[in-house]
Amino acid sequence: TSRTIAAQLNLPYNRVRGAPTYSGVGFGSKGSNNRGKILAAYASRDLNRPVKCRRESEAQFSTSRSTQCGQHHTFKTGLKNDGTIVAWNQDNMVDSGAWGGRGSTDSSTVTQRFFNIPNLKLFGQDFATNTPGVGVPRCVHHPQASLPMSVFMDKCAEAVNMDPVDFIAKNLSTVSGVGQDPENPE
Repeated sequence: TSRTIAAQLNLPYNRVRGAPTYSGVGFGSKGSNNRGKILAAYASRDLNRPVKCRRESEAQFSTSRSTQCGQHHTFKTGLKNDGTIVAWNQDNMVDSGAWGGRGSTDSSTVTQRFFNIPNLKLFGQDFATNTPGVGVPRCVHHPQASLPMSVFMDKCAEAVNMDPVDFIAKNLSTVSGVGQDPENPE
Protein backbone atom coordinates (compact mmCIF):
# COMPACT_ATOMS: atom_id res chain seq x y z
CA THR A 1 0.00 0.00 0.00
CA SER A 2 2.79 2.45 0.85
CA ARG A 3 4.34 2.06 -2.60
CA THR A 4 1.01 2.62 -4.30
CA ILE A 5 0.30 5.72 -2.24
CA ALA A 6 3.83 7.03 -2.87
CA ALA A 7 3.24 6.69 -6.60
CA GLN A 8 -0.17 8.43 -6.30
CA LEU A 9 1.38 11.36 -4.43
CA ASN A 10 4.56 11.39 -6.54
CA LEU A 11 6.73 10.89 -3.46
CA PRO A 12 9.71 8.61 -2.79
CA TYR A 13 8.77 5.40 -0.96
CA ASN A 14 10.63 6.42 2.18
CA ARG A 15 8.37 9.48 2.56
CA VAL A 16 5.20 7.37 2.97
CA ARG A 17 4.40 5.35 6.08
CA GLY A 18 1.30 3.27 6.61
CA ALA A 19 0.63 2.33 10.22
CA PRO A 20 -1.45 -0.83 10.52
CA THR A 21 -4.22 -0.73 13.08
CA TYR A 22 -6.50 -3.36 14.52
CA SER A 23 -9.36 -3.82 12.11
CA GLY A 24 -11.02 -7.04 13.17
CA VAL A 25 -11.83 -8.30 9.71
CA GLY A 26 -10.77 -6.86 6.38
CA PHE A 27 -13.26 -8.66 4.09
CA GLY A 28 -10.51 -8.93 1.49
CA SER A 29 -9.51 -6.02 -0.73
CA LYS A 30 -6.19 -5.65 1.08
CA GLY A 31 -4.17 -5.35 -2.11
CA SER A 32 -6.46 -2.84 -3.74
CA ASN A 33 -6.23 0.90 -4.00
CA ASN A 34 -9.58 1.68 -2.50
CA ARG A 35 -10.74 5.25 -2.26
CA GLY A 36 -10.38 5.42 1.52
CA LYS A 37 -6.63 4.76 1.46
CA ILE A 38 -6.04 7.28 -1.29
CA LEU A 39 -8.22 9.98 0.28
CA ALA A 40 -6.52 9.46 3.66
CA ALA A 41 -3.12 9.84 2.00
CA TYR A 42 -4.11 13.11 0.32
CA ALA A 43 -5.64 14.44 3.55
CA SER A 44 -2.52 13.47 5.49
CA ARG A 45 -0.31 15.26 3.01
CA ASP A 46 -2.46 18.40 3.04
CA LEU A 47 -2.86 18.46 6.83
CA ASN A 48 0.73 17.39 7.47
CA ARG A 49 -0.37 14.87 10.09
CA PRO A 50 -1.51 11.22 10.22
CA VAL A 51 -5.05 10.45 9.03
CA LYS A 52 -7.00 7.27 9.76
CA CYS A 53 -9.60 5.84 7.39
CA ARG A 54 -12.24 3.72 9.12
CA ARG A 55 -15.41 2.19 7.68
CA GLU A 56 -18.15 0.03 9.04
CA SER A 57 -18.75 -3.32 7.34
CA GLU A 58 -21.51 -2.03 5.04
CA ALA A 59 -19.31 0.83 3.84
CA GLN A 60 -16.40 -1.56 3.35
CA PHE A 61 -18.47 -3.71 1.03
CA SER A 62 -20.02 -0.83 -0.89
CA THR A 63 -16.93 1.34 -1.38
CA SER A 64 -14.00 -1.06 -1.54
CA ARG A 65 -13.01 -3.48 -4.22
CA SER A 66 -14.44 -6.65 -2.79
CA THR A 67 -15.55 -8.33 -5.99
CA GLN A 68 -13.48 -10.72 -8.09
CA CYS A 69 -12.99 -9.55 -11.65
CA GLY A 70 -14.49 -11.22 -14.70
CA GLN A 71 -11.80 -12.83 -16.83
CA HIS A 72 -11.46 -14.34 -20.30
CA HIS A 73 -8.40 -16.47 -21.06
CA THR A 74 -7.03 -17.77 -24.35
CA PHE A 75 -4.24 -20.36 -24.35
CA LYS A 76 -2.07 -21.71 -27.14
CA THR A 77 0.87 -24.05 -26.66
CA GLY A 78 3.60 -26.01 -28.41
CA LEU A 79 4.28 -29.52 -27.15
CA LYS A 80 6.87 -32.21 -27.78
CA ASN A 81 5.62 -35.78 -28.25
CA ASP A 82 6.96 -36.65 -24.77
CA GLY A 83 4.64 -34.03 -23.21
CA THR A 84 7.20 -31.27 -22.66
CA ILE A 85 5.75 -27.78 -23.07
CA VAL A 86 8.15 -25.83 -25.30
CA ALA A 87 6.05 -22.73 -25.98
CA TRP A 88 3.07 -21.04 -24.34
CA ASN A 89 0.98 -18.05 -25.36
CA GLN A 90 -1.63 -16.76 -22.92
CA ASP A 91 -3.96 -13.79 -23.34
CA ASN A 92 -5.89 -12.55 -20.31
CA MET A 93 -8.71 -10.06 -20.71
CA VAL A 94 -10.00 -8.80 -17.36
CA ASP A 95 -12.98 -6.66 -16.34
CA SER A 96 -11.38 -4.41 -13.74
CA GLY A 97 -14.50 -2.44 -12.84
CA ALA A 98 -14.76 1.30 -12.44
CA TRP A 99 -11.42 1.77 -10.70
CA GLY A 100 -9.13 -0.38 -12.82
CA GLY A 101 -6.93 -3.02 -11.31
CA ARG A 102 -4.24 -5.62 -11.67
CA GLY A 103 -6.29 -8.71 -12.52
CA SER A 104 -4.45 -9.55 -15.73
CA THR A 105 -1.10 -9.45 -13.94
CA ASP A 106 -2.31 -11.59 -11.05
CA SER A 107 -3.95 -14.14 -13.33
CA SER A 108 -0.65 -14.67 -15.20
CA THR A 109 1.28 -15.63 -12.08
CA VAL A 110 -0.03 -19.20 -12.14
CA THR A 111 1.71 -19.85 -15.44
CA GLN A 112 4.88 -17.99 -14.52
CA ARG A 113 5.44 -19.52 -11.11
CA PHE A 114 4.28 -23.08 -11.40
CA PHE A 115 5.42 -24.27 -14.81
CA ASN A 116 8.81 -24.54 -16.52
CA ILE A 117 8.13 -23.12 -19.98
CA PRO A 118 11.15 -21.91 -21.98
CA ASN A 119 9.19 -19.81 -24.51
CA LEU A 120 6.52 -17.99 -22.56
CA LYS A 121 4.45 -15.10 -23.88
CA LEU A 122 1.87 -13.56 -21.58
CA PHE A 123 -0.41 -10.71 -22.55
CA GLY A 124 -2.91 -9.15 -20.21
CA GLN A 125 -5.32 -6.31 -20.58
CA ASP A 126 -7.41 -4.79 -17.80
CA PHE A 127 -10.56 -3.04 -18.96
CA ALA A 128 -12.21 -0.38 -16.83
CA THR A 129 -15.97 -0.81 -17.05
CA ASN A 130 -19.05 0.79 -15.56
CA THR A 131 -19.32 -1.86 -12.83
CA PRO A 132 -18.34 -1.92 -9.14
CA GLY A 133 -14.63 -1.82 -8.42
CA VAL A 134 -12.92 -5.17 -8.25
CA GLY A 135 -10.24 -6.30 -5.88
CA VAL A 136 -8.96 -9.27 -3.97
CA PRO A 137 -11.60 -10.66 -1.59
CA ARG A 138 -9.81 -13.46 0.21
CA CYS A 139 -7.34 -14.12 -2.59
CA VAL A 140 -5.77 -12.47 -5.58
CA HIS A 141 -6.96 -13.28 -9.08
CA HIS A 142 -5.14 -16.52 -9.77
CA PRO A 143 -7.91 -18.95 -8.73
CA GLN A 144 -10.01 -17.78 -11.65
CA ALA A 145 -7.12 -18.32 -14.06
CA SER A 146 -6.37 -21.75 -12.59
CA LEU A 147 -9.66 -23.29 -13.68
CA PRO A 148 -9.47 -22.64 -17.44
CA MET A 149 -5.75 -23.37 -17.36
CA SER A 150 -6.38 -26.76 -15.70
CA VAL A 151 -8.90 -27.66 -18.40
CA PHE A 152 -6.41 -26.60 -21.08
CA MET A 153 -3.64 -28.65 -19.44
CA ASP A 154 -5.92 -31.71 -19.50
CA LYS A 155 -6.49 -31.16 -23.23
CA CYS A 156 -2.74 -30.87 -23.78
CA ALA A 157 -2.16 -34.14 -21.93
CA GLU A 158 -4.86 -35.81 -24.02
CA ALA A 159 -3.22 -34.52 -27.23
CA VAL A 160 0.02 -36.37 -26.40
CA ASN A 161 -1.71 -39.42 -24.85
CA MET A 162 -0.47 -38.74 -21.32
CA ASP A 163 -2.14 -38.97 -17.95
CA PRO A 164 -2.96 -35.37 -16.90
CA VAL A 165 -1.17 -35.78 -13.56
CA ASP A 166 1.99 -37.04 -15.30
CA PHE A 167 1.77 -34.21 -17.81
CA ILE A 168 1.58 -31.55 -15.11
CA ALA A 169 4.33 -33.19 -13.04
CA LYS A 170 6.60 -33.25 -16.09
CA ASN A 171 6.17 -29.50 -16.66
CA LEU A 172 6.20 -28.22 -13.07
CA SER A 173 8.83 -25.66 -12.19
CA THR A 174 11.70 -27.02 -10.13
CA VAL A 175 12.82 -23.62 -8.85
CA SER A 176 12.27 -23.41 -5.11
CA GLY A 177 11.59 -20.55 -2.77
CA VAL A 178 8.79 -18.06 -2.41
CA GLY A 179 7.97 -16.58 -5.80
CA GLN A 180 10.65 -18.82 -7.39
CA ASP A 181 13.33 -16.91 -5.52
CA PRO A 182 15.97 -19.39 -4.29
CA GLU A 183 17.23 -16.72 -1.87
CA ASN A 184 13.83 -16.68 -0.16
CA PRO A 185 13.27 -20.28 1.02
CA GLU A 186 9.79 -21.50 1.76
